Amino acid sequence: MENLQNNQILINGFLNSVNQRPGSIALDVNNCLYTYAEMHEASVNIANAIVKHQHSANNYTAILASNSLSAYTGILGALLIGKTYVPLNKKNPVLRTWDMLNRSGANTLVVGKECLEYFIELLPLLKSALTVVLPDTANTDDLQLKYPQHKFCFSNEQDLQKEEYSELTQNTNPIAYLLFTSGSTGIPKGVQVTNENVCAYLNYISDRFDFSATDKFSQTFPLAFDLSVHDMFLCWKVGACLCVPSEDASPALLSSFIKEKNITVWFSVPSLALLLMKMRLLKNNVFPSLRFSLFCGEALTEKVTFQWQQAALNSRILNLYGPTEATIAIACYEWKKSQELNFCINGIVPIGKVFNTQNFCIVDENKKQVNFGENGELLLSGTQISPGYLDDQENIKKQYMKLPGFGDNVWYKTGDLVREDEQNNLHFSGRIDSQVKIRGFRVELLEIDNAIRKIVNNDWVATVVEEHNDTLYSFICKNPSETEISESEILAYCRTVLPWYMIPGKLVFIEKMPLNNNGKIDRNKLKDLIKC
Repeated sequence: MENLQNNQILINGFLNSVNQRPGSIALDVNNCLYTYAEMHEASVNIANAIVKHQHSANNYTAILASNSLSAYTGILGALLIGKTYVPLNKKNPVLRTWDMLNRSGANTLVVGKECLEYFIELLPLLKSALTVVLPDTANTDDLQLKYPQHKFCFSNEQDLQKEEYSELTQNTNPIAYLLFTSGSTGIPKGVQVTNENVCAYLNYISDRFDFSATDKFSQTFPLAFDLSVHDMFLCWKVGACLCVPSEDASPALLSSFIKEKNITVWFSVPSLALLLMKMRLLKNNVFPSLRFSLFCGEALTEKVTFQWQQAALNSRILNLYGPTEATIAIACYEWKKSQELNFCINGIVPIGKVFNTQNFCIVDENKKQVNFGENGELLLSGTQISPGYLDDQENIKKQYMKLPGFGDNVWYKTGDLVREDEQNNLHFSGRIDSQVKIRGFRVELLEIDNAIRKIVNNDWVATVVEEHNDTLYSFICKNPSETEISESEILAYCRTVLPWYMIPGKLVFIEKMPLNNNGKIDRNKLKDLIKC
């Protein structure tokens, strides 16, 4: 890769551990253990299959797999040959996945057997020629005969030839991974994260905290969620073991998972900890093996933190903050065991200080720096900031800017309101627009509105979130001139175009949409209606 050092290429952390600890366990998934050497061999196998069978050179390899050896070796195999990996989620509607594949331009797809049924449903939509690598599925003539435009490479056709990919690793694509996040137009935004971005994060976080080869890391995030990158590549950078719970594990099973696997590094969205708390699973010192407990993706409440600390008495608790565009996390606050609960503002744990390797600025509506202690929008700059969105100059111009007095530095506008306290910790105050977090996933409310508008043929639609229980309420104005559409029909349509976490929990039909003084929909009044 041009002008990058070895510690700025994502795959190198894993390769160093392969060389230094080949016999150590790298992955514990589905009750199977895999060493670093075995992981490397399986990854090389996939890398060679891609090189040998791909229709044409292309930077993107999509991964349709989860909670399996194929998922992780598919990602590693893509990176080994300098590809950008594009993780896909089988929980998304097939049409949404099809759109992501089309927009990424990926001409190679790695499919795990756990996603085979979903893939069969997706196949009729895939008109462009694809190379499909199925690392754990044996040859079936039916697929090749039915879809001759694609090349299928099955498990029994993949030969290990370690030297085939070696030259390509010298020409690594700058973009390490491409993640699609919610977009206001109804079209997901493809966030491009470079090798340099993610290595800047990993190098900082591994230097700051004493993670080691004896640790056991949890993996609770879907691969299409950027926080999964922390779990995988920080773990493999330090030569540790990544432990993956069963897919869709219940809170009770996750509690058992921590204890049975002797997890030392836990990372999840706060709502997962909240579920364990509500089920009374956070008993005193129930997780003695934990050394680190990390939370990110949504606001962390002091109540959950206090309960988690009681359950994990030996653990340091870290509240991380960072949008996808800032690469995993860019600020951190460490909870003090003796901390007074009233230190938090509105019951929310601070997001802490921006990493000292990165830059931040808090500005008002006119993009002027606010006075110390005042609320403002958080802007971020530095080596962790993504270069922007795939083929989307409009959103790049909207979200990135230069500030007077800061030279050529490019700043990312987070849309998050924060204020700095006397200890220089940042406190999250909310969003400046309609973008929210639901169960750790970033959700653009306008995208939900847009989907419902299409089915009801009515522009008077507005979605708000009931923040105490993460429920989405979509308000729809009754329109006498249109044929009435049932609630079940609307929700059925939403499930075909929106991911599961964006499906409204409640549809509310109203006579008139409340407006504010500027003629805009008054979402605060809609929230008041929920309380009535």
